[in-house]
Amino acid sequence: MFKFLFQFLENYSLKTGSINAYINKHKASELSLFLVGLEKFPFYETLIKTAQKKRPDYNTLTNDEQLLILVKTLLAQDDLNYSFYPKGSLPFHKYKDHLATAFEEHLFEAALYASTDKKAKLHFTISKGHKSIFDTEFIRIKEGVERKTDTKFEVTFSYQRDSTDTIAVNLENEPVLNLDGSLHFRPSGHGALLENLNDFNADIIFIKNIDNVVVCKYQDEVAQHKKVRQAYF
Repeated sequence: MFKFLFQFLENYSLKTGSINAYINKHKASELSLFLVGLEKFPFYETLIKTAQKKRPDYNTLTNDEQLLILVKTLLAQDDLNYSFYPKGSLPFHKYKDHLATAFEEHLFEAALYASTDKKAKLHFTISKGHKSIFDTEFIRIKEGVERKTDTKFEVTFSYQRDSTDTIAVNLENEPVLNLDGSLHFRPSGHGALLENLNDFNADIIFIKNIDNVVVCKYQDEVAQHKKVRQAYF
């Protein structure tokens, strides 16, 4: 998700020219789009405050210097470290009174079209190393979401099987090797999750990507379409 930002940090230096020159030279369209829309991200205010705390002189720096600091702050382990966290646990939607993760939005949607007797069951397939992050997030949001939706949630997790991993390649489509010279494998696509799906015994299962959610004002519309499709089938 942040690959293009890591490439930018690795290849760019303020001494070699402006960020705009770098974007033009490397045809870095993803970086350009990210920087243009940076203020629209729900985590922008948090990012700015973190950068200003780390660099008291932040407001006196040039635009390129500020942007470089923001990218570093977003990714650095001792700062926000967003590259470490799963996508579903990052600030995803911004409301007047709080920031919502995609994980949280799935609970709100489930209450509208996937609940019975005020109970909803959700299952997430995640990386093993992220289990504690999602457990913590669920504890943080559980009381508030259950109160707002009048729904109790049962959340479970499973992990993509290592046997479905595929060979990782670089930008030149060459296999990536580990330090010992062996092939490096990475989790493969959504089709690899069919085994996890087969473990469920249910009449109806709604399948969604973690970030395939909408802001609250569109959730009723999504729920209506889900119910129509459910009735049709």
